[in-house]
Amino acid sequence: MYTLYDNLDSGNGYKIRLLLAQLQQPYHRVELDILRGATRTPQFLAKNPNGRIPTLEFEDGQCLAESNAILCYLAEGSAFGAAVPRMASGSATTLAIRIMLKKCLENNMKMWALDPPNTLRMPTSFVLLSAE
Repeated sequence: MYTLYDNLDSGNGYKIRLLLAQLQQPYHRVELDILRGATRTPQFLAKNPNGRIPTLEFEDGQCLAESNAILCYLAEGSAFGAAVPRMASGSATTLAIRIMLKKCLENNMKMWALDPPNTLRMPTSFVLLSAE
C-alpha cells in the first residue's frame, strides 16, 4: 500500500488524492503541518530531501516527489493513462527530477531579476531514495 505525505490545503496533494480515489487505490495518508515545519524534519527530509509535499512512499520504502510525476506514475496502466504512451522503467523518477530542475531554474530566473548574480541555487539531492 502507498503512503501519501500530504497536507489537506495542498492543491498538488489534492490532485494525487483525487486520482487515487478514482483508481480505487487504497493508501495511507499522513497529514503534515507545513506551517510548523513538519516537512523539514530529518525523518521527512530522508524521504524527500527537497522537503516538499506531496510525496508518495512505496511499500519498499522508496519515495517519489513532484505531483505531476506521481500522477503520471499512478495513471500508467489505468484507464486514465490509456491515451498516454507507457513510460520506461525509472522514467517517473526522471520526470520528477526534470520537474524539480525546471522549478529551480524558474526560481533562479526570478531571483536573478531581483538580485543578480548572487542568487543561483541548485538542488543538492534528488527526489527518489531507496530505503536503507
